[in-house]
Amino acid sequence: MRKILLIAAAISLVVACKDKVTQNTADSDTDFHSEDYIMELAYRDPAEALRLTEEAEEYNLLKPYQTNVLKGIVYHNTPQYYLSQFYYLKAYNDSSFRKESPDTFIRSLGIMAHNDYKLGEYTKSLNFIAEGLEKARANHMESDVAYFLLNLGLNKVALGGTKDAYYNLYESMDLYEQLAKQSGDNADMDYYLYAIGETVNAMTKQGDIKEAIFLLPRMQSALEKMERAEDTPPSLLDLRRASVYSQCMETYQYADQPRLADKYYRLCSKTETVKSPYGLSMLSSYLLWRKEYKTLFANLDRIDQSYKNRGDTCSEMYLTDVLVPRMAAFQGMGNYSKALDISSEIIKVKDQIYSNNLKTDALQVSTILGTQEMERKYEAQKNTMKVMRVIVVMSLLLLIGGGLYAGNIHRYSDLIRKKNAAAINTINDLLRYKEIAETAVSLENGPATLKIKESDNPDDSEEIQQFRDLDNLIRQEKLFAKSGISRDVIIEKSGVPAYKFAGLFTKYTGMSYSNYMNNLRMEYAAQMLRDNKEYTIESIASDCGCGSRSTFYMLFMEKYGISPNEYRQRT
Repeated sequence: MRKILLIAAAISLVVACKDKVTQNTADSDTDFHSEDYIMELAYRDPAEALRLTEEAEEYNLLKPYQTNVLKGIVYHNTPQYYLSQFYYLKAYNDSSFRKESPDTFIRSLGIMAHNDYKLGEYTKSLNFIAEGLEKARANHMESDVAYFLLNLGLNKVALGGTKDAYYNLYESMDLYEQLAKQSGDNADMDYYLYAIGETVNAMTKQGDIKEAIFLLPRMQSALEKMERAEDTPPSLLDLRRASVYSQCMETYQYADQPRLADKYYRLCSKTETVKSPYGLSMLSSYLLWRKEYKTLFANLDRIDQSYKNRGDTCSEMYLTDVLVPRMAAFQGMGNYSKALDISSEIIKVKDQIYSNNLKTDALQVSTILGTQEMERKYEAQKNTMKVMRVIVVMSLLLLIGGGLYAGNIHRYSDLIRKKNAAAINTINDLLRYKEIAETAVSLENGPATLKIKESDNPDDSEEIQQFRDLDNLIRQEKLFAKSGISRDVIIEKSGVPAYKFAGLFTKYTGMSYSNYMNNLRMEYAAQMLRDNKEYTIESIASDCGCGSRSTFYMLFMEKYGISPNEYRQRT
């Protein structure tokens, strides 16, 4: 469950700052710009921690690697993993960091591994884990060893190595439990609880429900020990209760054990956390499962308003917390028209996220670097360009021409690679949401095209139904995949008058009959290329109704902007 994962931000911070921070931070002699104080503050007030870090940087109160680590912690807790990794990498590349503060350097490797795991950069994450695990073991940093093992297991789950992954996850949990028993420290118990939650969540996602249920008593026992501890802050304890109850509720839901799922739903509902929009989203899966749509829609309206107030309606979390459960609810109620509307909105948001991500990241980084930093880089670039111009002038004309040509070829190839990667992501997203939307229509009417333009004229209802029947016939019998099939055959099968046949496609899909058929062929071809690696491209071209390989390539390129062979190789 995603919500229990969000406690990773807080836990990871504490892992990064495992050195015990002085508790009397309110004393008059507190150094508000010290590394320890800002680390402690980053857990409860990231905005203030960032402000103090920037002041310390401006007045040279801390070393560059220290300010970069602090910013990395703050952005990890937000969570803004791209920005967190940006600053951690700056610290990582500072040679003085590992020499002057080796323990903090090792813990930073753990956060960097977690950042890349969250960003889907599994190879990079595993490289940081390999480096950090070796150093942590050599320095007998057992808590950090447990954290590296946890991230190792999560990466392996993401990459499909379930059996080996579970070994690492159990190893991490056992080590955390041992450390908590030895120290009696409430923070160590919190790490232990976090490790169990991550493991249960991974198992539930993999469909290993029995394994997940087996761990639930262990998670509840860890929560009870936190409840008995006198130093657990009430707000933190309430958050942990909500997270544990919601994880139990969802696991029993997947196990189809309604009595136990109901029990933990009631317990979760009594926490203060679920009174907030953040907490309400913990209940969505259960309410969908129980078909309590009235309560669900009321909760989703509150969550939606919270996102709108923050101006955050173009994010993966908005999709997960608001749009996806809303679409599922309409589908469960049989309101397929509304479900289709929401699925269209999901596609638009996904497209917007994809187009905005890189630009947003770049703008955030440039803003944080500040005007002076950008000017310094600009001056450095100008100096570099001056040197380069001298080198160019002194080079032979032939080498200049060759260099320019090679540079252009490289840039063009890089542009093509990026374009192809974007095209592949777009094709996969479109296919996925097409499949979602097509399952959201009435089973009685069969699969209908997603591009039918509804008319405002009531007199058109009979004509619309004619086209729906025609569209269903073509899709269900895969007439588009029959090479050389004539429109006369389809007219005869459908019973649509010949004089109305072509006009129906133009009116209700915005495209001609031939373009409509080619569009279906290429969607079918993309699915075949993605799901049937053993088929040759020639056989797929034939199966989707294309008369020749060249025609197939031309139509695929026109629709998706990438060749079938390139799509197959990189999907």
